Amino acid sequence: MEKKYQVFISSTFKDLEEERRAVYDALLDAECIPAGMECFYAEDAEQFNVIKRVIDLCDFYLLIIGGRYGSIDKKTRKSYTEMEYEYAVEKGIPVLVFPIKNVESLPLDKKESDGFLMNALNEFKSRAIESRMSSFWGNIEELKYNVLKSISKAKEKYNRPGWIRGNENYSYGAIDDVLKENKELKGKIEELNNNSNNEDYDFLNKKIKIQFTEAYNYDCPKRIEEEITYREIFKSISGKLISMTKLDNFLDAINDLCSKDGLYYTSEKIQNTIKATFVAHDILKCETIQSNDYPLEMIGLTDKGKKLLGLLFKEPK
Repeated sequence: MEKKYQVFISSTFKDLEEERRAVYDALLDAECIPAGMECFYAEDAEQFNVIKRVIDLCDFYLLIIGGRYGSIDKKTRKSYTEMEYEYAVEKGIPVLVFPIKNVESLPLDKKESDGFLMNALNEFKSRAIESRMSSFWGNIEELKYNVLKSISKAKEKYNRPGWIRGNENYSYGAIDDVLKENKELKGKIEELNNNSNNEDYDFLNKKIKIQFTEAYNYDCPKRIEEEITYREIFKSISGKLISMTKLDNFLDAINDLCSKDGLYYTSEKIQNTIKATFVAHDILKCETIQSNDYPLEMIGLTDKGKKLLGLLFKEPK
């Protein structure tokens, strides 16, 4: 009987989107069933329980490690990625680890700058690669090749249950159990998503007129006026606001709606309107910290803002 093996893909999300897609393709080429929680981020115990049940159904656990440690659970002070890894180890699921070679060469937005997070990532990586099937990679093609090679070896090394077509000569009671489990998981995911969708996100469809003025041209600057929805604005700027950052970075992200080259800027009034709208809807939060004897304004996503980011990722493009 021909088996199909299900593989759970675990990693931080935003910084490894392309790598995750490549691994999906590699697993499909290896005639495996990729599994991963692309629909939403694990940000509380309830959602993490759903993820654990998906891991329970998998034959292998595949961990991609880049330059980010990931979102941290307040109770355990560990990233959800590390918690997924520990759960797979606890359940005796074979773990395949794929750490990136040179973290130092990554762009700033794809690696940790905070000392605590850097140490946590290094400790996690050391534990994950110790005495396990690990393959370092430097680019996406190398990652795909390593995944194909490693999954082939893992199939031979480990006697995993796998999945078999329902019309095979096989225990139909077991198939019924799996179908029941899948139905429960689907219902749980839909319930979580419905709860998130009940949030007040209607304002995202509202449009705002923004005038962009050409920089560095003081005699006759070119002006461009665009009508943009708050949904488009949030999608463009949210990646820079997952962690608290300087207010200047938020303002730069607003200007970048017109050009990524810093050639245009918007008025302070427009910037404040956009900021106030997101703050009023509990999408962004502002803080003031003391730095070198002067106050520094910081801004970042709230918990509601992070949930919104997860919802927008699963929208059709």
